[in-house]
Amino acid sequence: MQKNNRKKVIIYLSAMLILLNLFNIKNKKINKDKQLTSSDVHSFEYSYGKGNVYFCNSLDAIAELKETIQESDVIVVDQSDCNDPNMKVISSYKITNIEDMKKIIKIIKEFCNSNVSCWNRSVESMENEWIIHNLCSNFHIKRSSTDDVDFNNADEDFYNSKIIGKMLGN
Repeated sequence: MQKNNRKKVIIYLSAMLILLNLFNIKNKKINKDKQLTSSDVHSFEYSYGKGNVYFCNSLDAIAELKETIQESDVIVVDQSDCNDPNMKVISSYKITNIEDMKKIIKIIKEFCNSNVSCWNRSVESMENEWIIHNLCSNFHIKRSSTDDVDFNNADEDFYNSKIIGKMLGN
C-alpha cells in the first residue's frame, strides 16, 4: 500500500512541477539590463529562454561577448549615434526562424524606445531586410556584407514591401 502511495505522490509532484514550469514559461518577462562585466552591454531574453540578445556599442564589449555567448545568443551593435543611425545584428544569418527574427526585432524596437535615439525603422522593413540578407548569405552573395544585417535609417524605404513589389513587377 505504501508503494502505491509513494508512486501517487511522485506522479502528483511531477505533474505539479511540469505545470508550474509551463506557467513560468508563458509568463516570462524580458530580462532587461542583466549586466555582464562590461558596463555598456545590456541583455534581453528572447523565445522563452532560447537565447539572449546583447546590445553593445564598443569593440571591447563585442570581443568579450563573442568569447562568452552561446550559439543561440545574438549580438546587436548599437550605432544609433552616428550620421546614419543603425542597429547591426552580428551573424544574423544564423537566425533562420521567422518568429525568432520577429521577437528579436521587437526587442530591438523596445530597446531603442527606452533609450534616447534618432534611430527609427519599421518592423516590416526590418523583417524584409533580414530575410533578404539571409537569402543572399545562403547563396554566398557578398557574404562579407550579408552575414550581418544592419538596420540603418537610410534603408527604411528600400526594404518597404511596396518598393520590393515594384522591383519584382507586382
